Amino acid sequence: ATSDASAVIPTTIMNEIVQELKSYGNIFNQVRKLNVQGGVEIPILSLKPTATWIGESTPSETKKIQANTKVSFSYYGLECKIAQTILVNVTTLEMFQQLFVPLAVEAITKALEIAIIKGTGTGQPTGITVDSRVPSANKITMAPVDVASWSAWKKMVFAKMKKSYRRGVFLMAQSTFDANIDGMVDANGQPIGRVNYGIDGEEVYRFGGKTVETVEDDILAPFDTA
Repeated sequence: ATSDASAVIPTTIMNEIVQELKSYGNIFNQVRKLNVQGGVEIPILSLKPTATWIGESTPSETKKIQANTKVSFSYYGLECKIAQTILVNVTTLEMFQQLFVPLAVEAITKALEIAIIKGTGTGQPTGITVDSRVPSANKITMAPVDVASWSAWKKMVFAKMKKSYRRGVFLMAQSTFDANIDGMVDANGQPIGRVNYGIDGEEVYRFGGKTVETVEDDILAPFDTA
């Protein structure tokens, strides 16, 4: 209604709208995207066969390969709508209407990223931090004194990473990196968390040899308030 767009109806304003800055899309860029039909289920191979040394009279034991867990692609609808009366449609800036597309893209990307991280699984995807199939051994709790310690990260986090899964990235809130990782040094005073600046001047965050993707606080809460 006209009361909702009262700031853009007068004709004495400049043809410009100040927009609040938000950054989304880092996580969506990291996930694998498959163009599959809804209802498709992809099995997870949970046991690999083992090769056994045998003798002339000692045959190897028969192994069973299981694929009794799965990833399900369900039907979830994501929608972003805007309502306009005829009066508002006539009297507001054309620029205001053009802003809807980028704002809708940001809203949808935000909803997708929140679902990827902490989706409930009810009416939306199941988030990786709440997936009940993640083994408890893969969940690590760190105290404030541990987060600030490079030796604690090596023992509690890096030492728990299997070699075959070490090609990942760290995801954390911007303030988590700034307050706890950036400036961290080892016993010799060498910096651990690094901020590099590329040719284009963009900041590139690295920690322990891995890329750090920083996200908005509504996707991952900062460590101090999580």
